[in-house]
Amino acid sequence: MHSPDYLFNEINRLGRKEVIEQLHKLYIISERSYRKRILEILNKLKDIDHFDLIENYFISEEDPDVRIEAANLLASNYKETKATRPLIWVLENEPTNEIKYIALKLLVELGYREEQLKKTVEILKKDLRSQSDSVKIEAAKSLGLLEVKSAVKDLIESLNTYNKRVRIQVIETLGILKDERAIHVLIPFLSTTSQDLWTTNFNALKNILEEKFPLLLIQILKETDDSVGHGFIRLGIIKALRKLNDKKAILPLIDLLEDHYYWVRWEAVKALDDLEPDWRKEYENILREKSTIIKEQQ
Repeated sequence: MHSPDYLFNEINRLGRKEVIEQLHKLYIISERSYRKRILEILNKLKDIDHFDLIENYFISEEDPDVRIEAANLLASNYKETKATRPLIWVLENEPTNEIKYIALKLLVELGYREEQLKKTVEILKKDLRSQSDSVKIEAAKSLGLLEVKSAVKDLIESLNTYNKRVRIQVIETLGILKDERAIHVLIPFLSTTSQDLWTTNFNALKNILEEKFPLLLIQILKETDDSVGHGFIRLGIIKALRKLNDKKAILPLIDLLEDHYYWVRWEAVKALDDLEPDWRKEYENILREKSTIIKEQQ
């Protein structure tokens, strides 16, 4: 039995059509390790004459990687009206979330029709309330892919979970949708000790707020009190201002050198060192005044 690459290398001798036919025959008798490669080569050769066979590979194949390659082959080489048929079938009937997501992604690229999209969005919103965390994750990912603004409220509600992976995906999607309704629920996540959750949340807020982000953070600093929860929010905000590298944060950070919590004071010093290495010298007068006020209060 010849390998797929052997047949591909024989294209000058056998001709493109003959190689394609031989590859389909080889697919039927091949093990899974060969099938993905066969489909990759068929895609390179732009096979446009075997829709029924490729559709069957996509729907009936057990190996997810092979099915994904079959889906790519369909989307790349067949007209929209024809290629969307098996993708829609999979979207409505497939139990594997990974395959459903690939089908949805390809459908969007092919120009998913409005009436089909509406039905899919309702299913995805419902999936956000699933008992399965993996279903919630795929639903959130798909809603981001489709850029469904009407799902913002549903996404915010789905953050009420202790599963970090779900939260990360939902927050990432909210950042993609860039809807300001999400800001008030994302700000508290800046206090998280989980680095990957914090980073995803920071990026989402930055995407939503753009140039307004540092100004909002500075404003929130002024509104927080001495409660422990607000102390950790200040800590997270300082990290964000440090990452944004915005010099407008220098004076507010100097104010935090008098914060109630030592960890906030320490983080403020680190942020100031990054923003302005000579801040102690540059703002010497302000620091002296603050020191005098503190002594008088004591």
